[in-house]
Amino acid sequence: MRGTPATFIEAALIASRQFQLPKKRVFQEAEIVYSIMAVDASEVPCEWPKKQRGRYSGKKKQHTLKFQVLLCTTTQRILGTATSAGTVHDLKLFRQSGVRLSRDTTLIGDAGYQGLWRSHGHAITTHKATRASPLSDEQRQENRVLAWTRQGIEHVIRRMKIFRVLKGVYRHRLRRFALRIQLIAAQCNLTRACPN
Repeated sequence: MRGTPATFIEAALIASRQFQLPKKRVFQEAEIVYSIMAVDASEVPCEWPKKQRGRYSGKKKQHTLKFQVLLCTTTQRILGTATSAGTVHDLKLFRQSGVRLSRDTTLIGDAGYQGLWRSHGHAITTHKATRASPLSDEQRQENRVLAWTRQGIEHVIRRMKIFRVLKGVYRHRLRRFALRIQLIAAQCNLTRACPN
């Protein structure tokens, strides 16, 4: 038998069928309608690749991989993940993930998801101030309410980053990054359901 212990553990977790996220088609079914969902992305530093241009994040000033989490805000369950190189914008990553939501679902994103309403009609993002037009008091209050609603997804990303694979520099095979993100997300869902 060939392979590392990590690949055997991953295979065992996949075979147990407890560590799975819902399928993407579930979001469109009429029986299961999630009222409010939140989306956010985070970056994980990775080793310098041979072709450096594809993974260099100007935001973090280092080579990174990006993962995105889709969360139901009422149950705090992770419903979907997506991964890409660190150079990909958050909104582009959401569009590439292929997630189709029900029209009744409200989707909340941070400032990185400006323009999300073009692909999903009930999308809400924070208001951004410019030099010409500062935020009004109503817009500040709306931003506070959105931040309070979005805090759950920030806590979920923190729980995912407790795992050492996402905490430090990612040194493993890049083609298995998406699988590891899904397994960690399913583990977070499982520990959320039964904390003992």
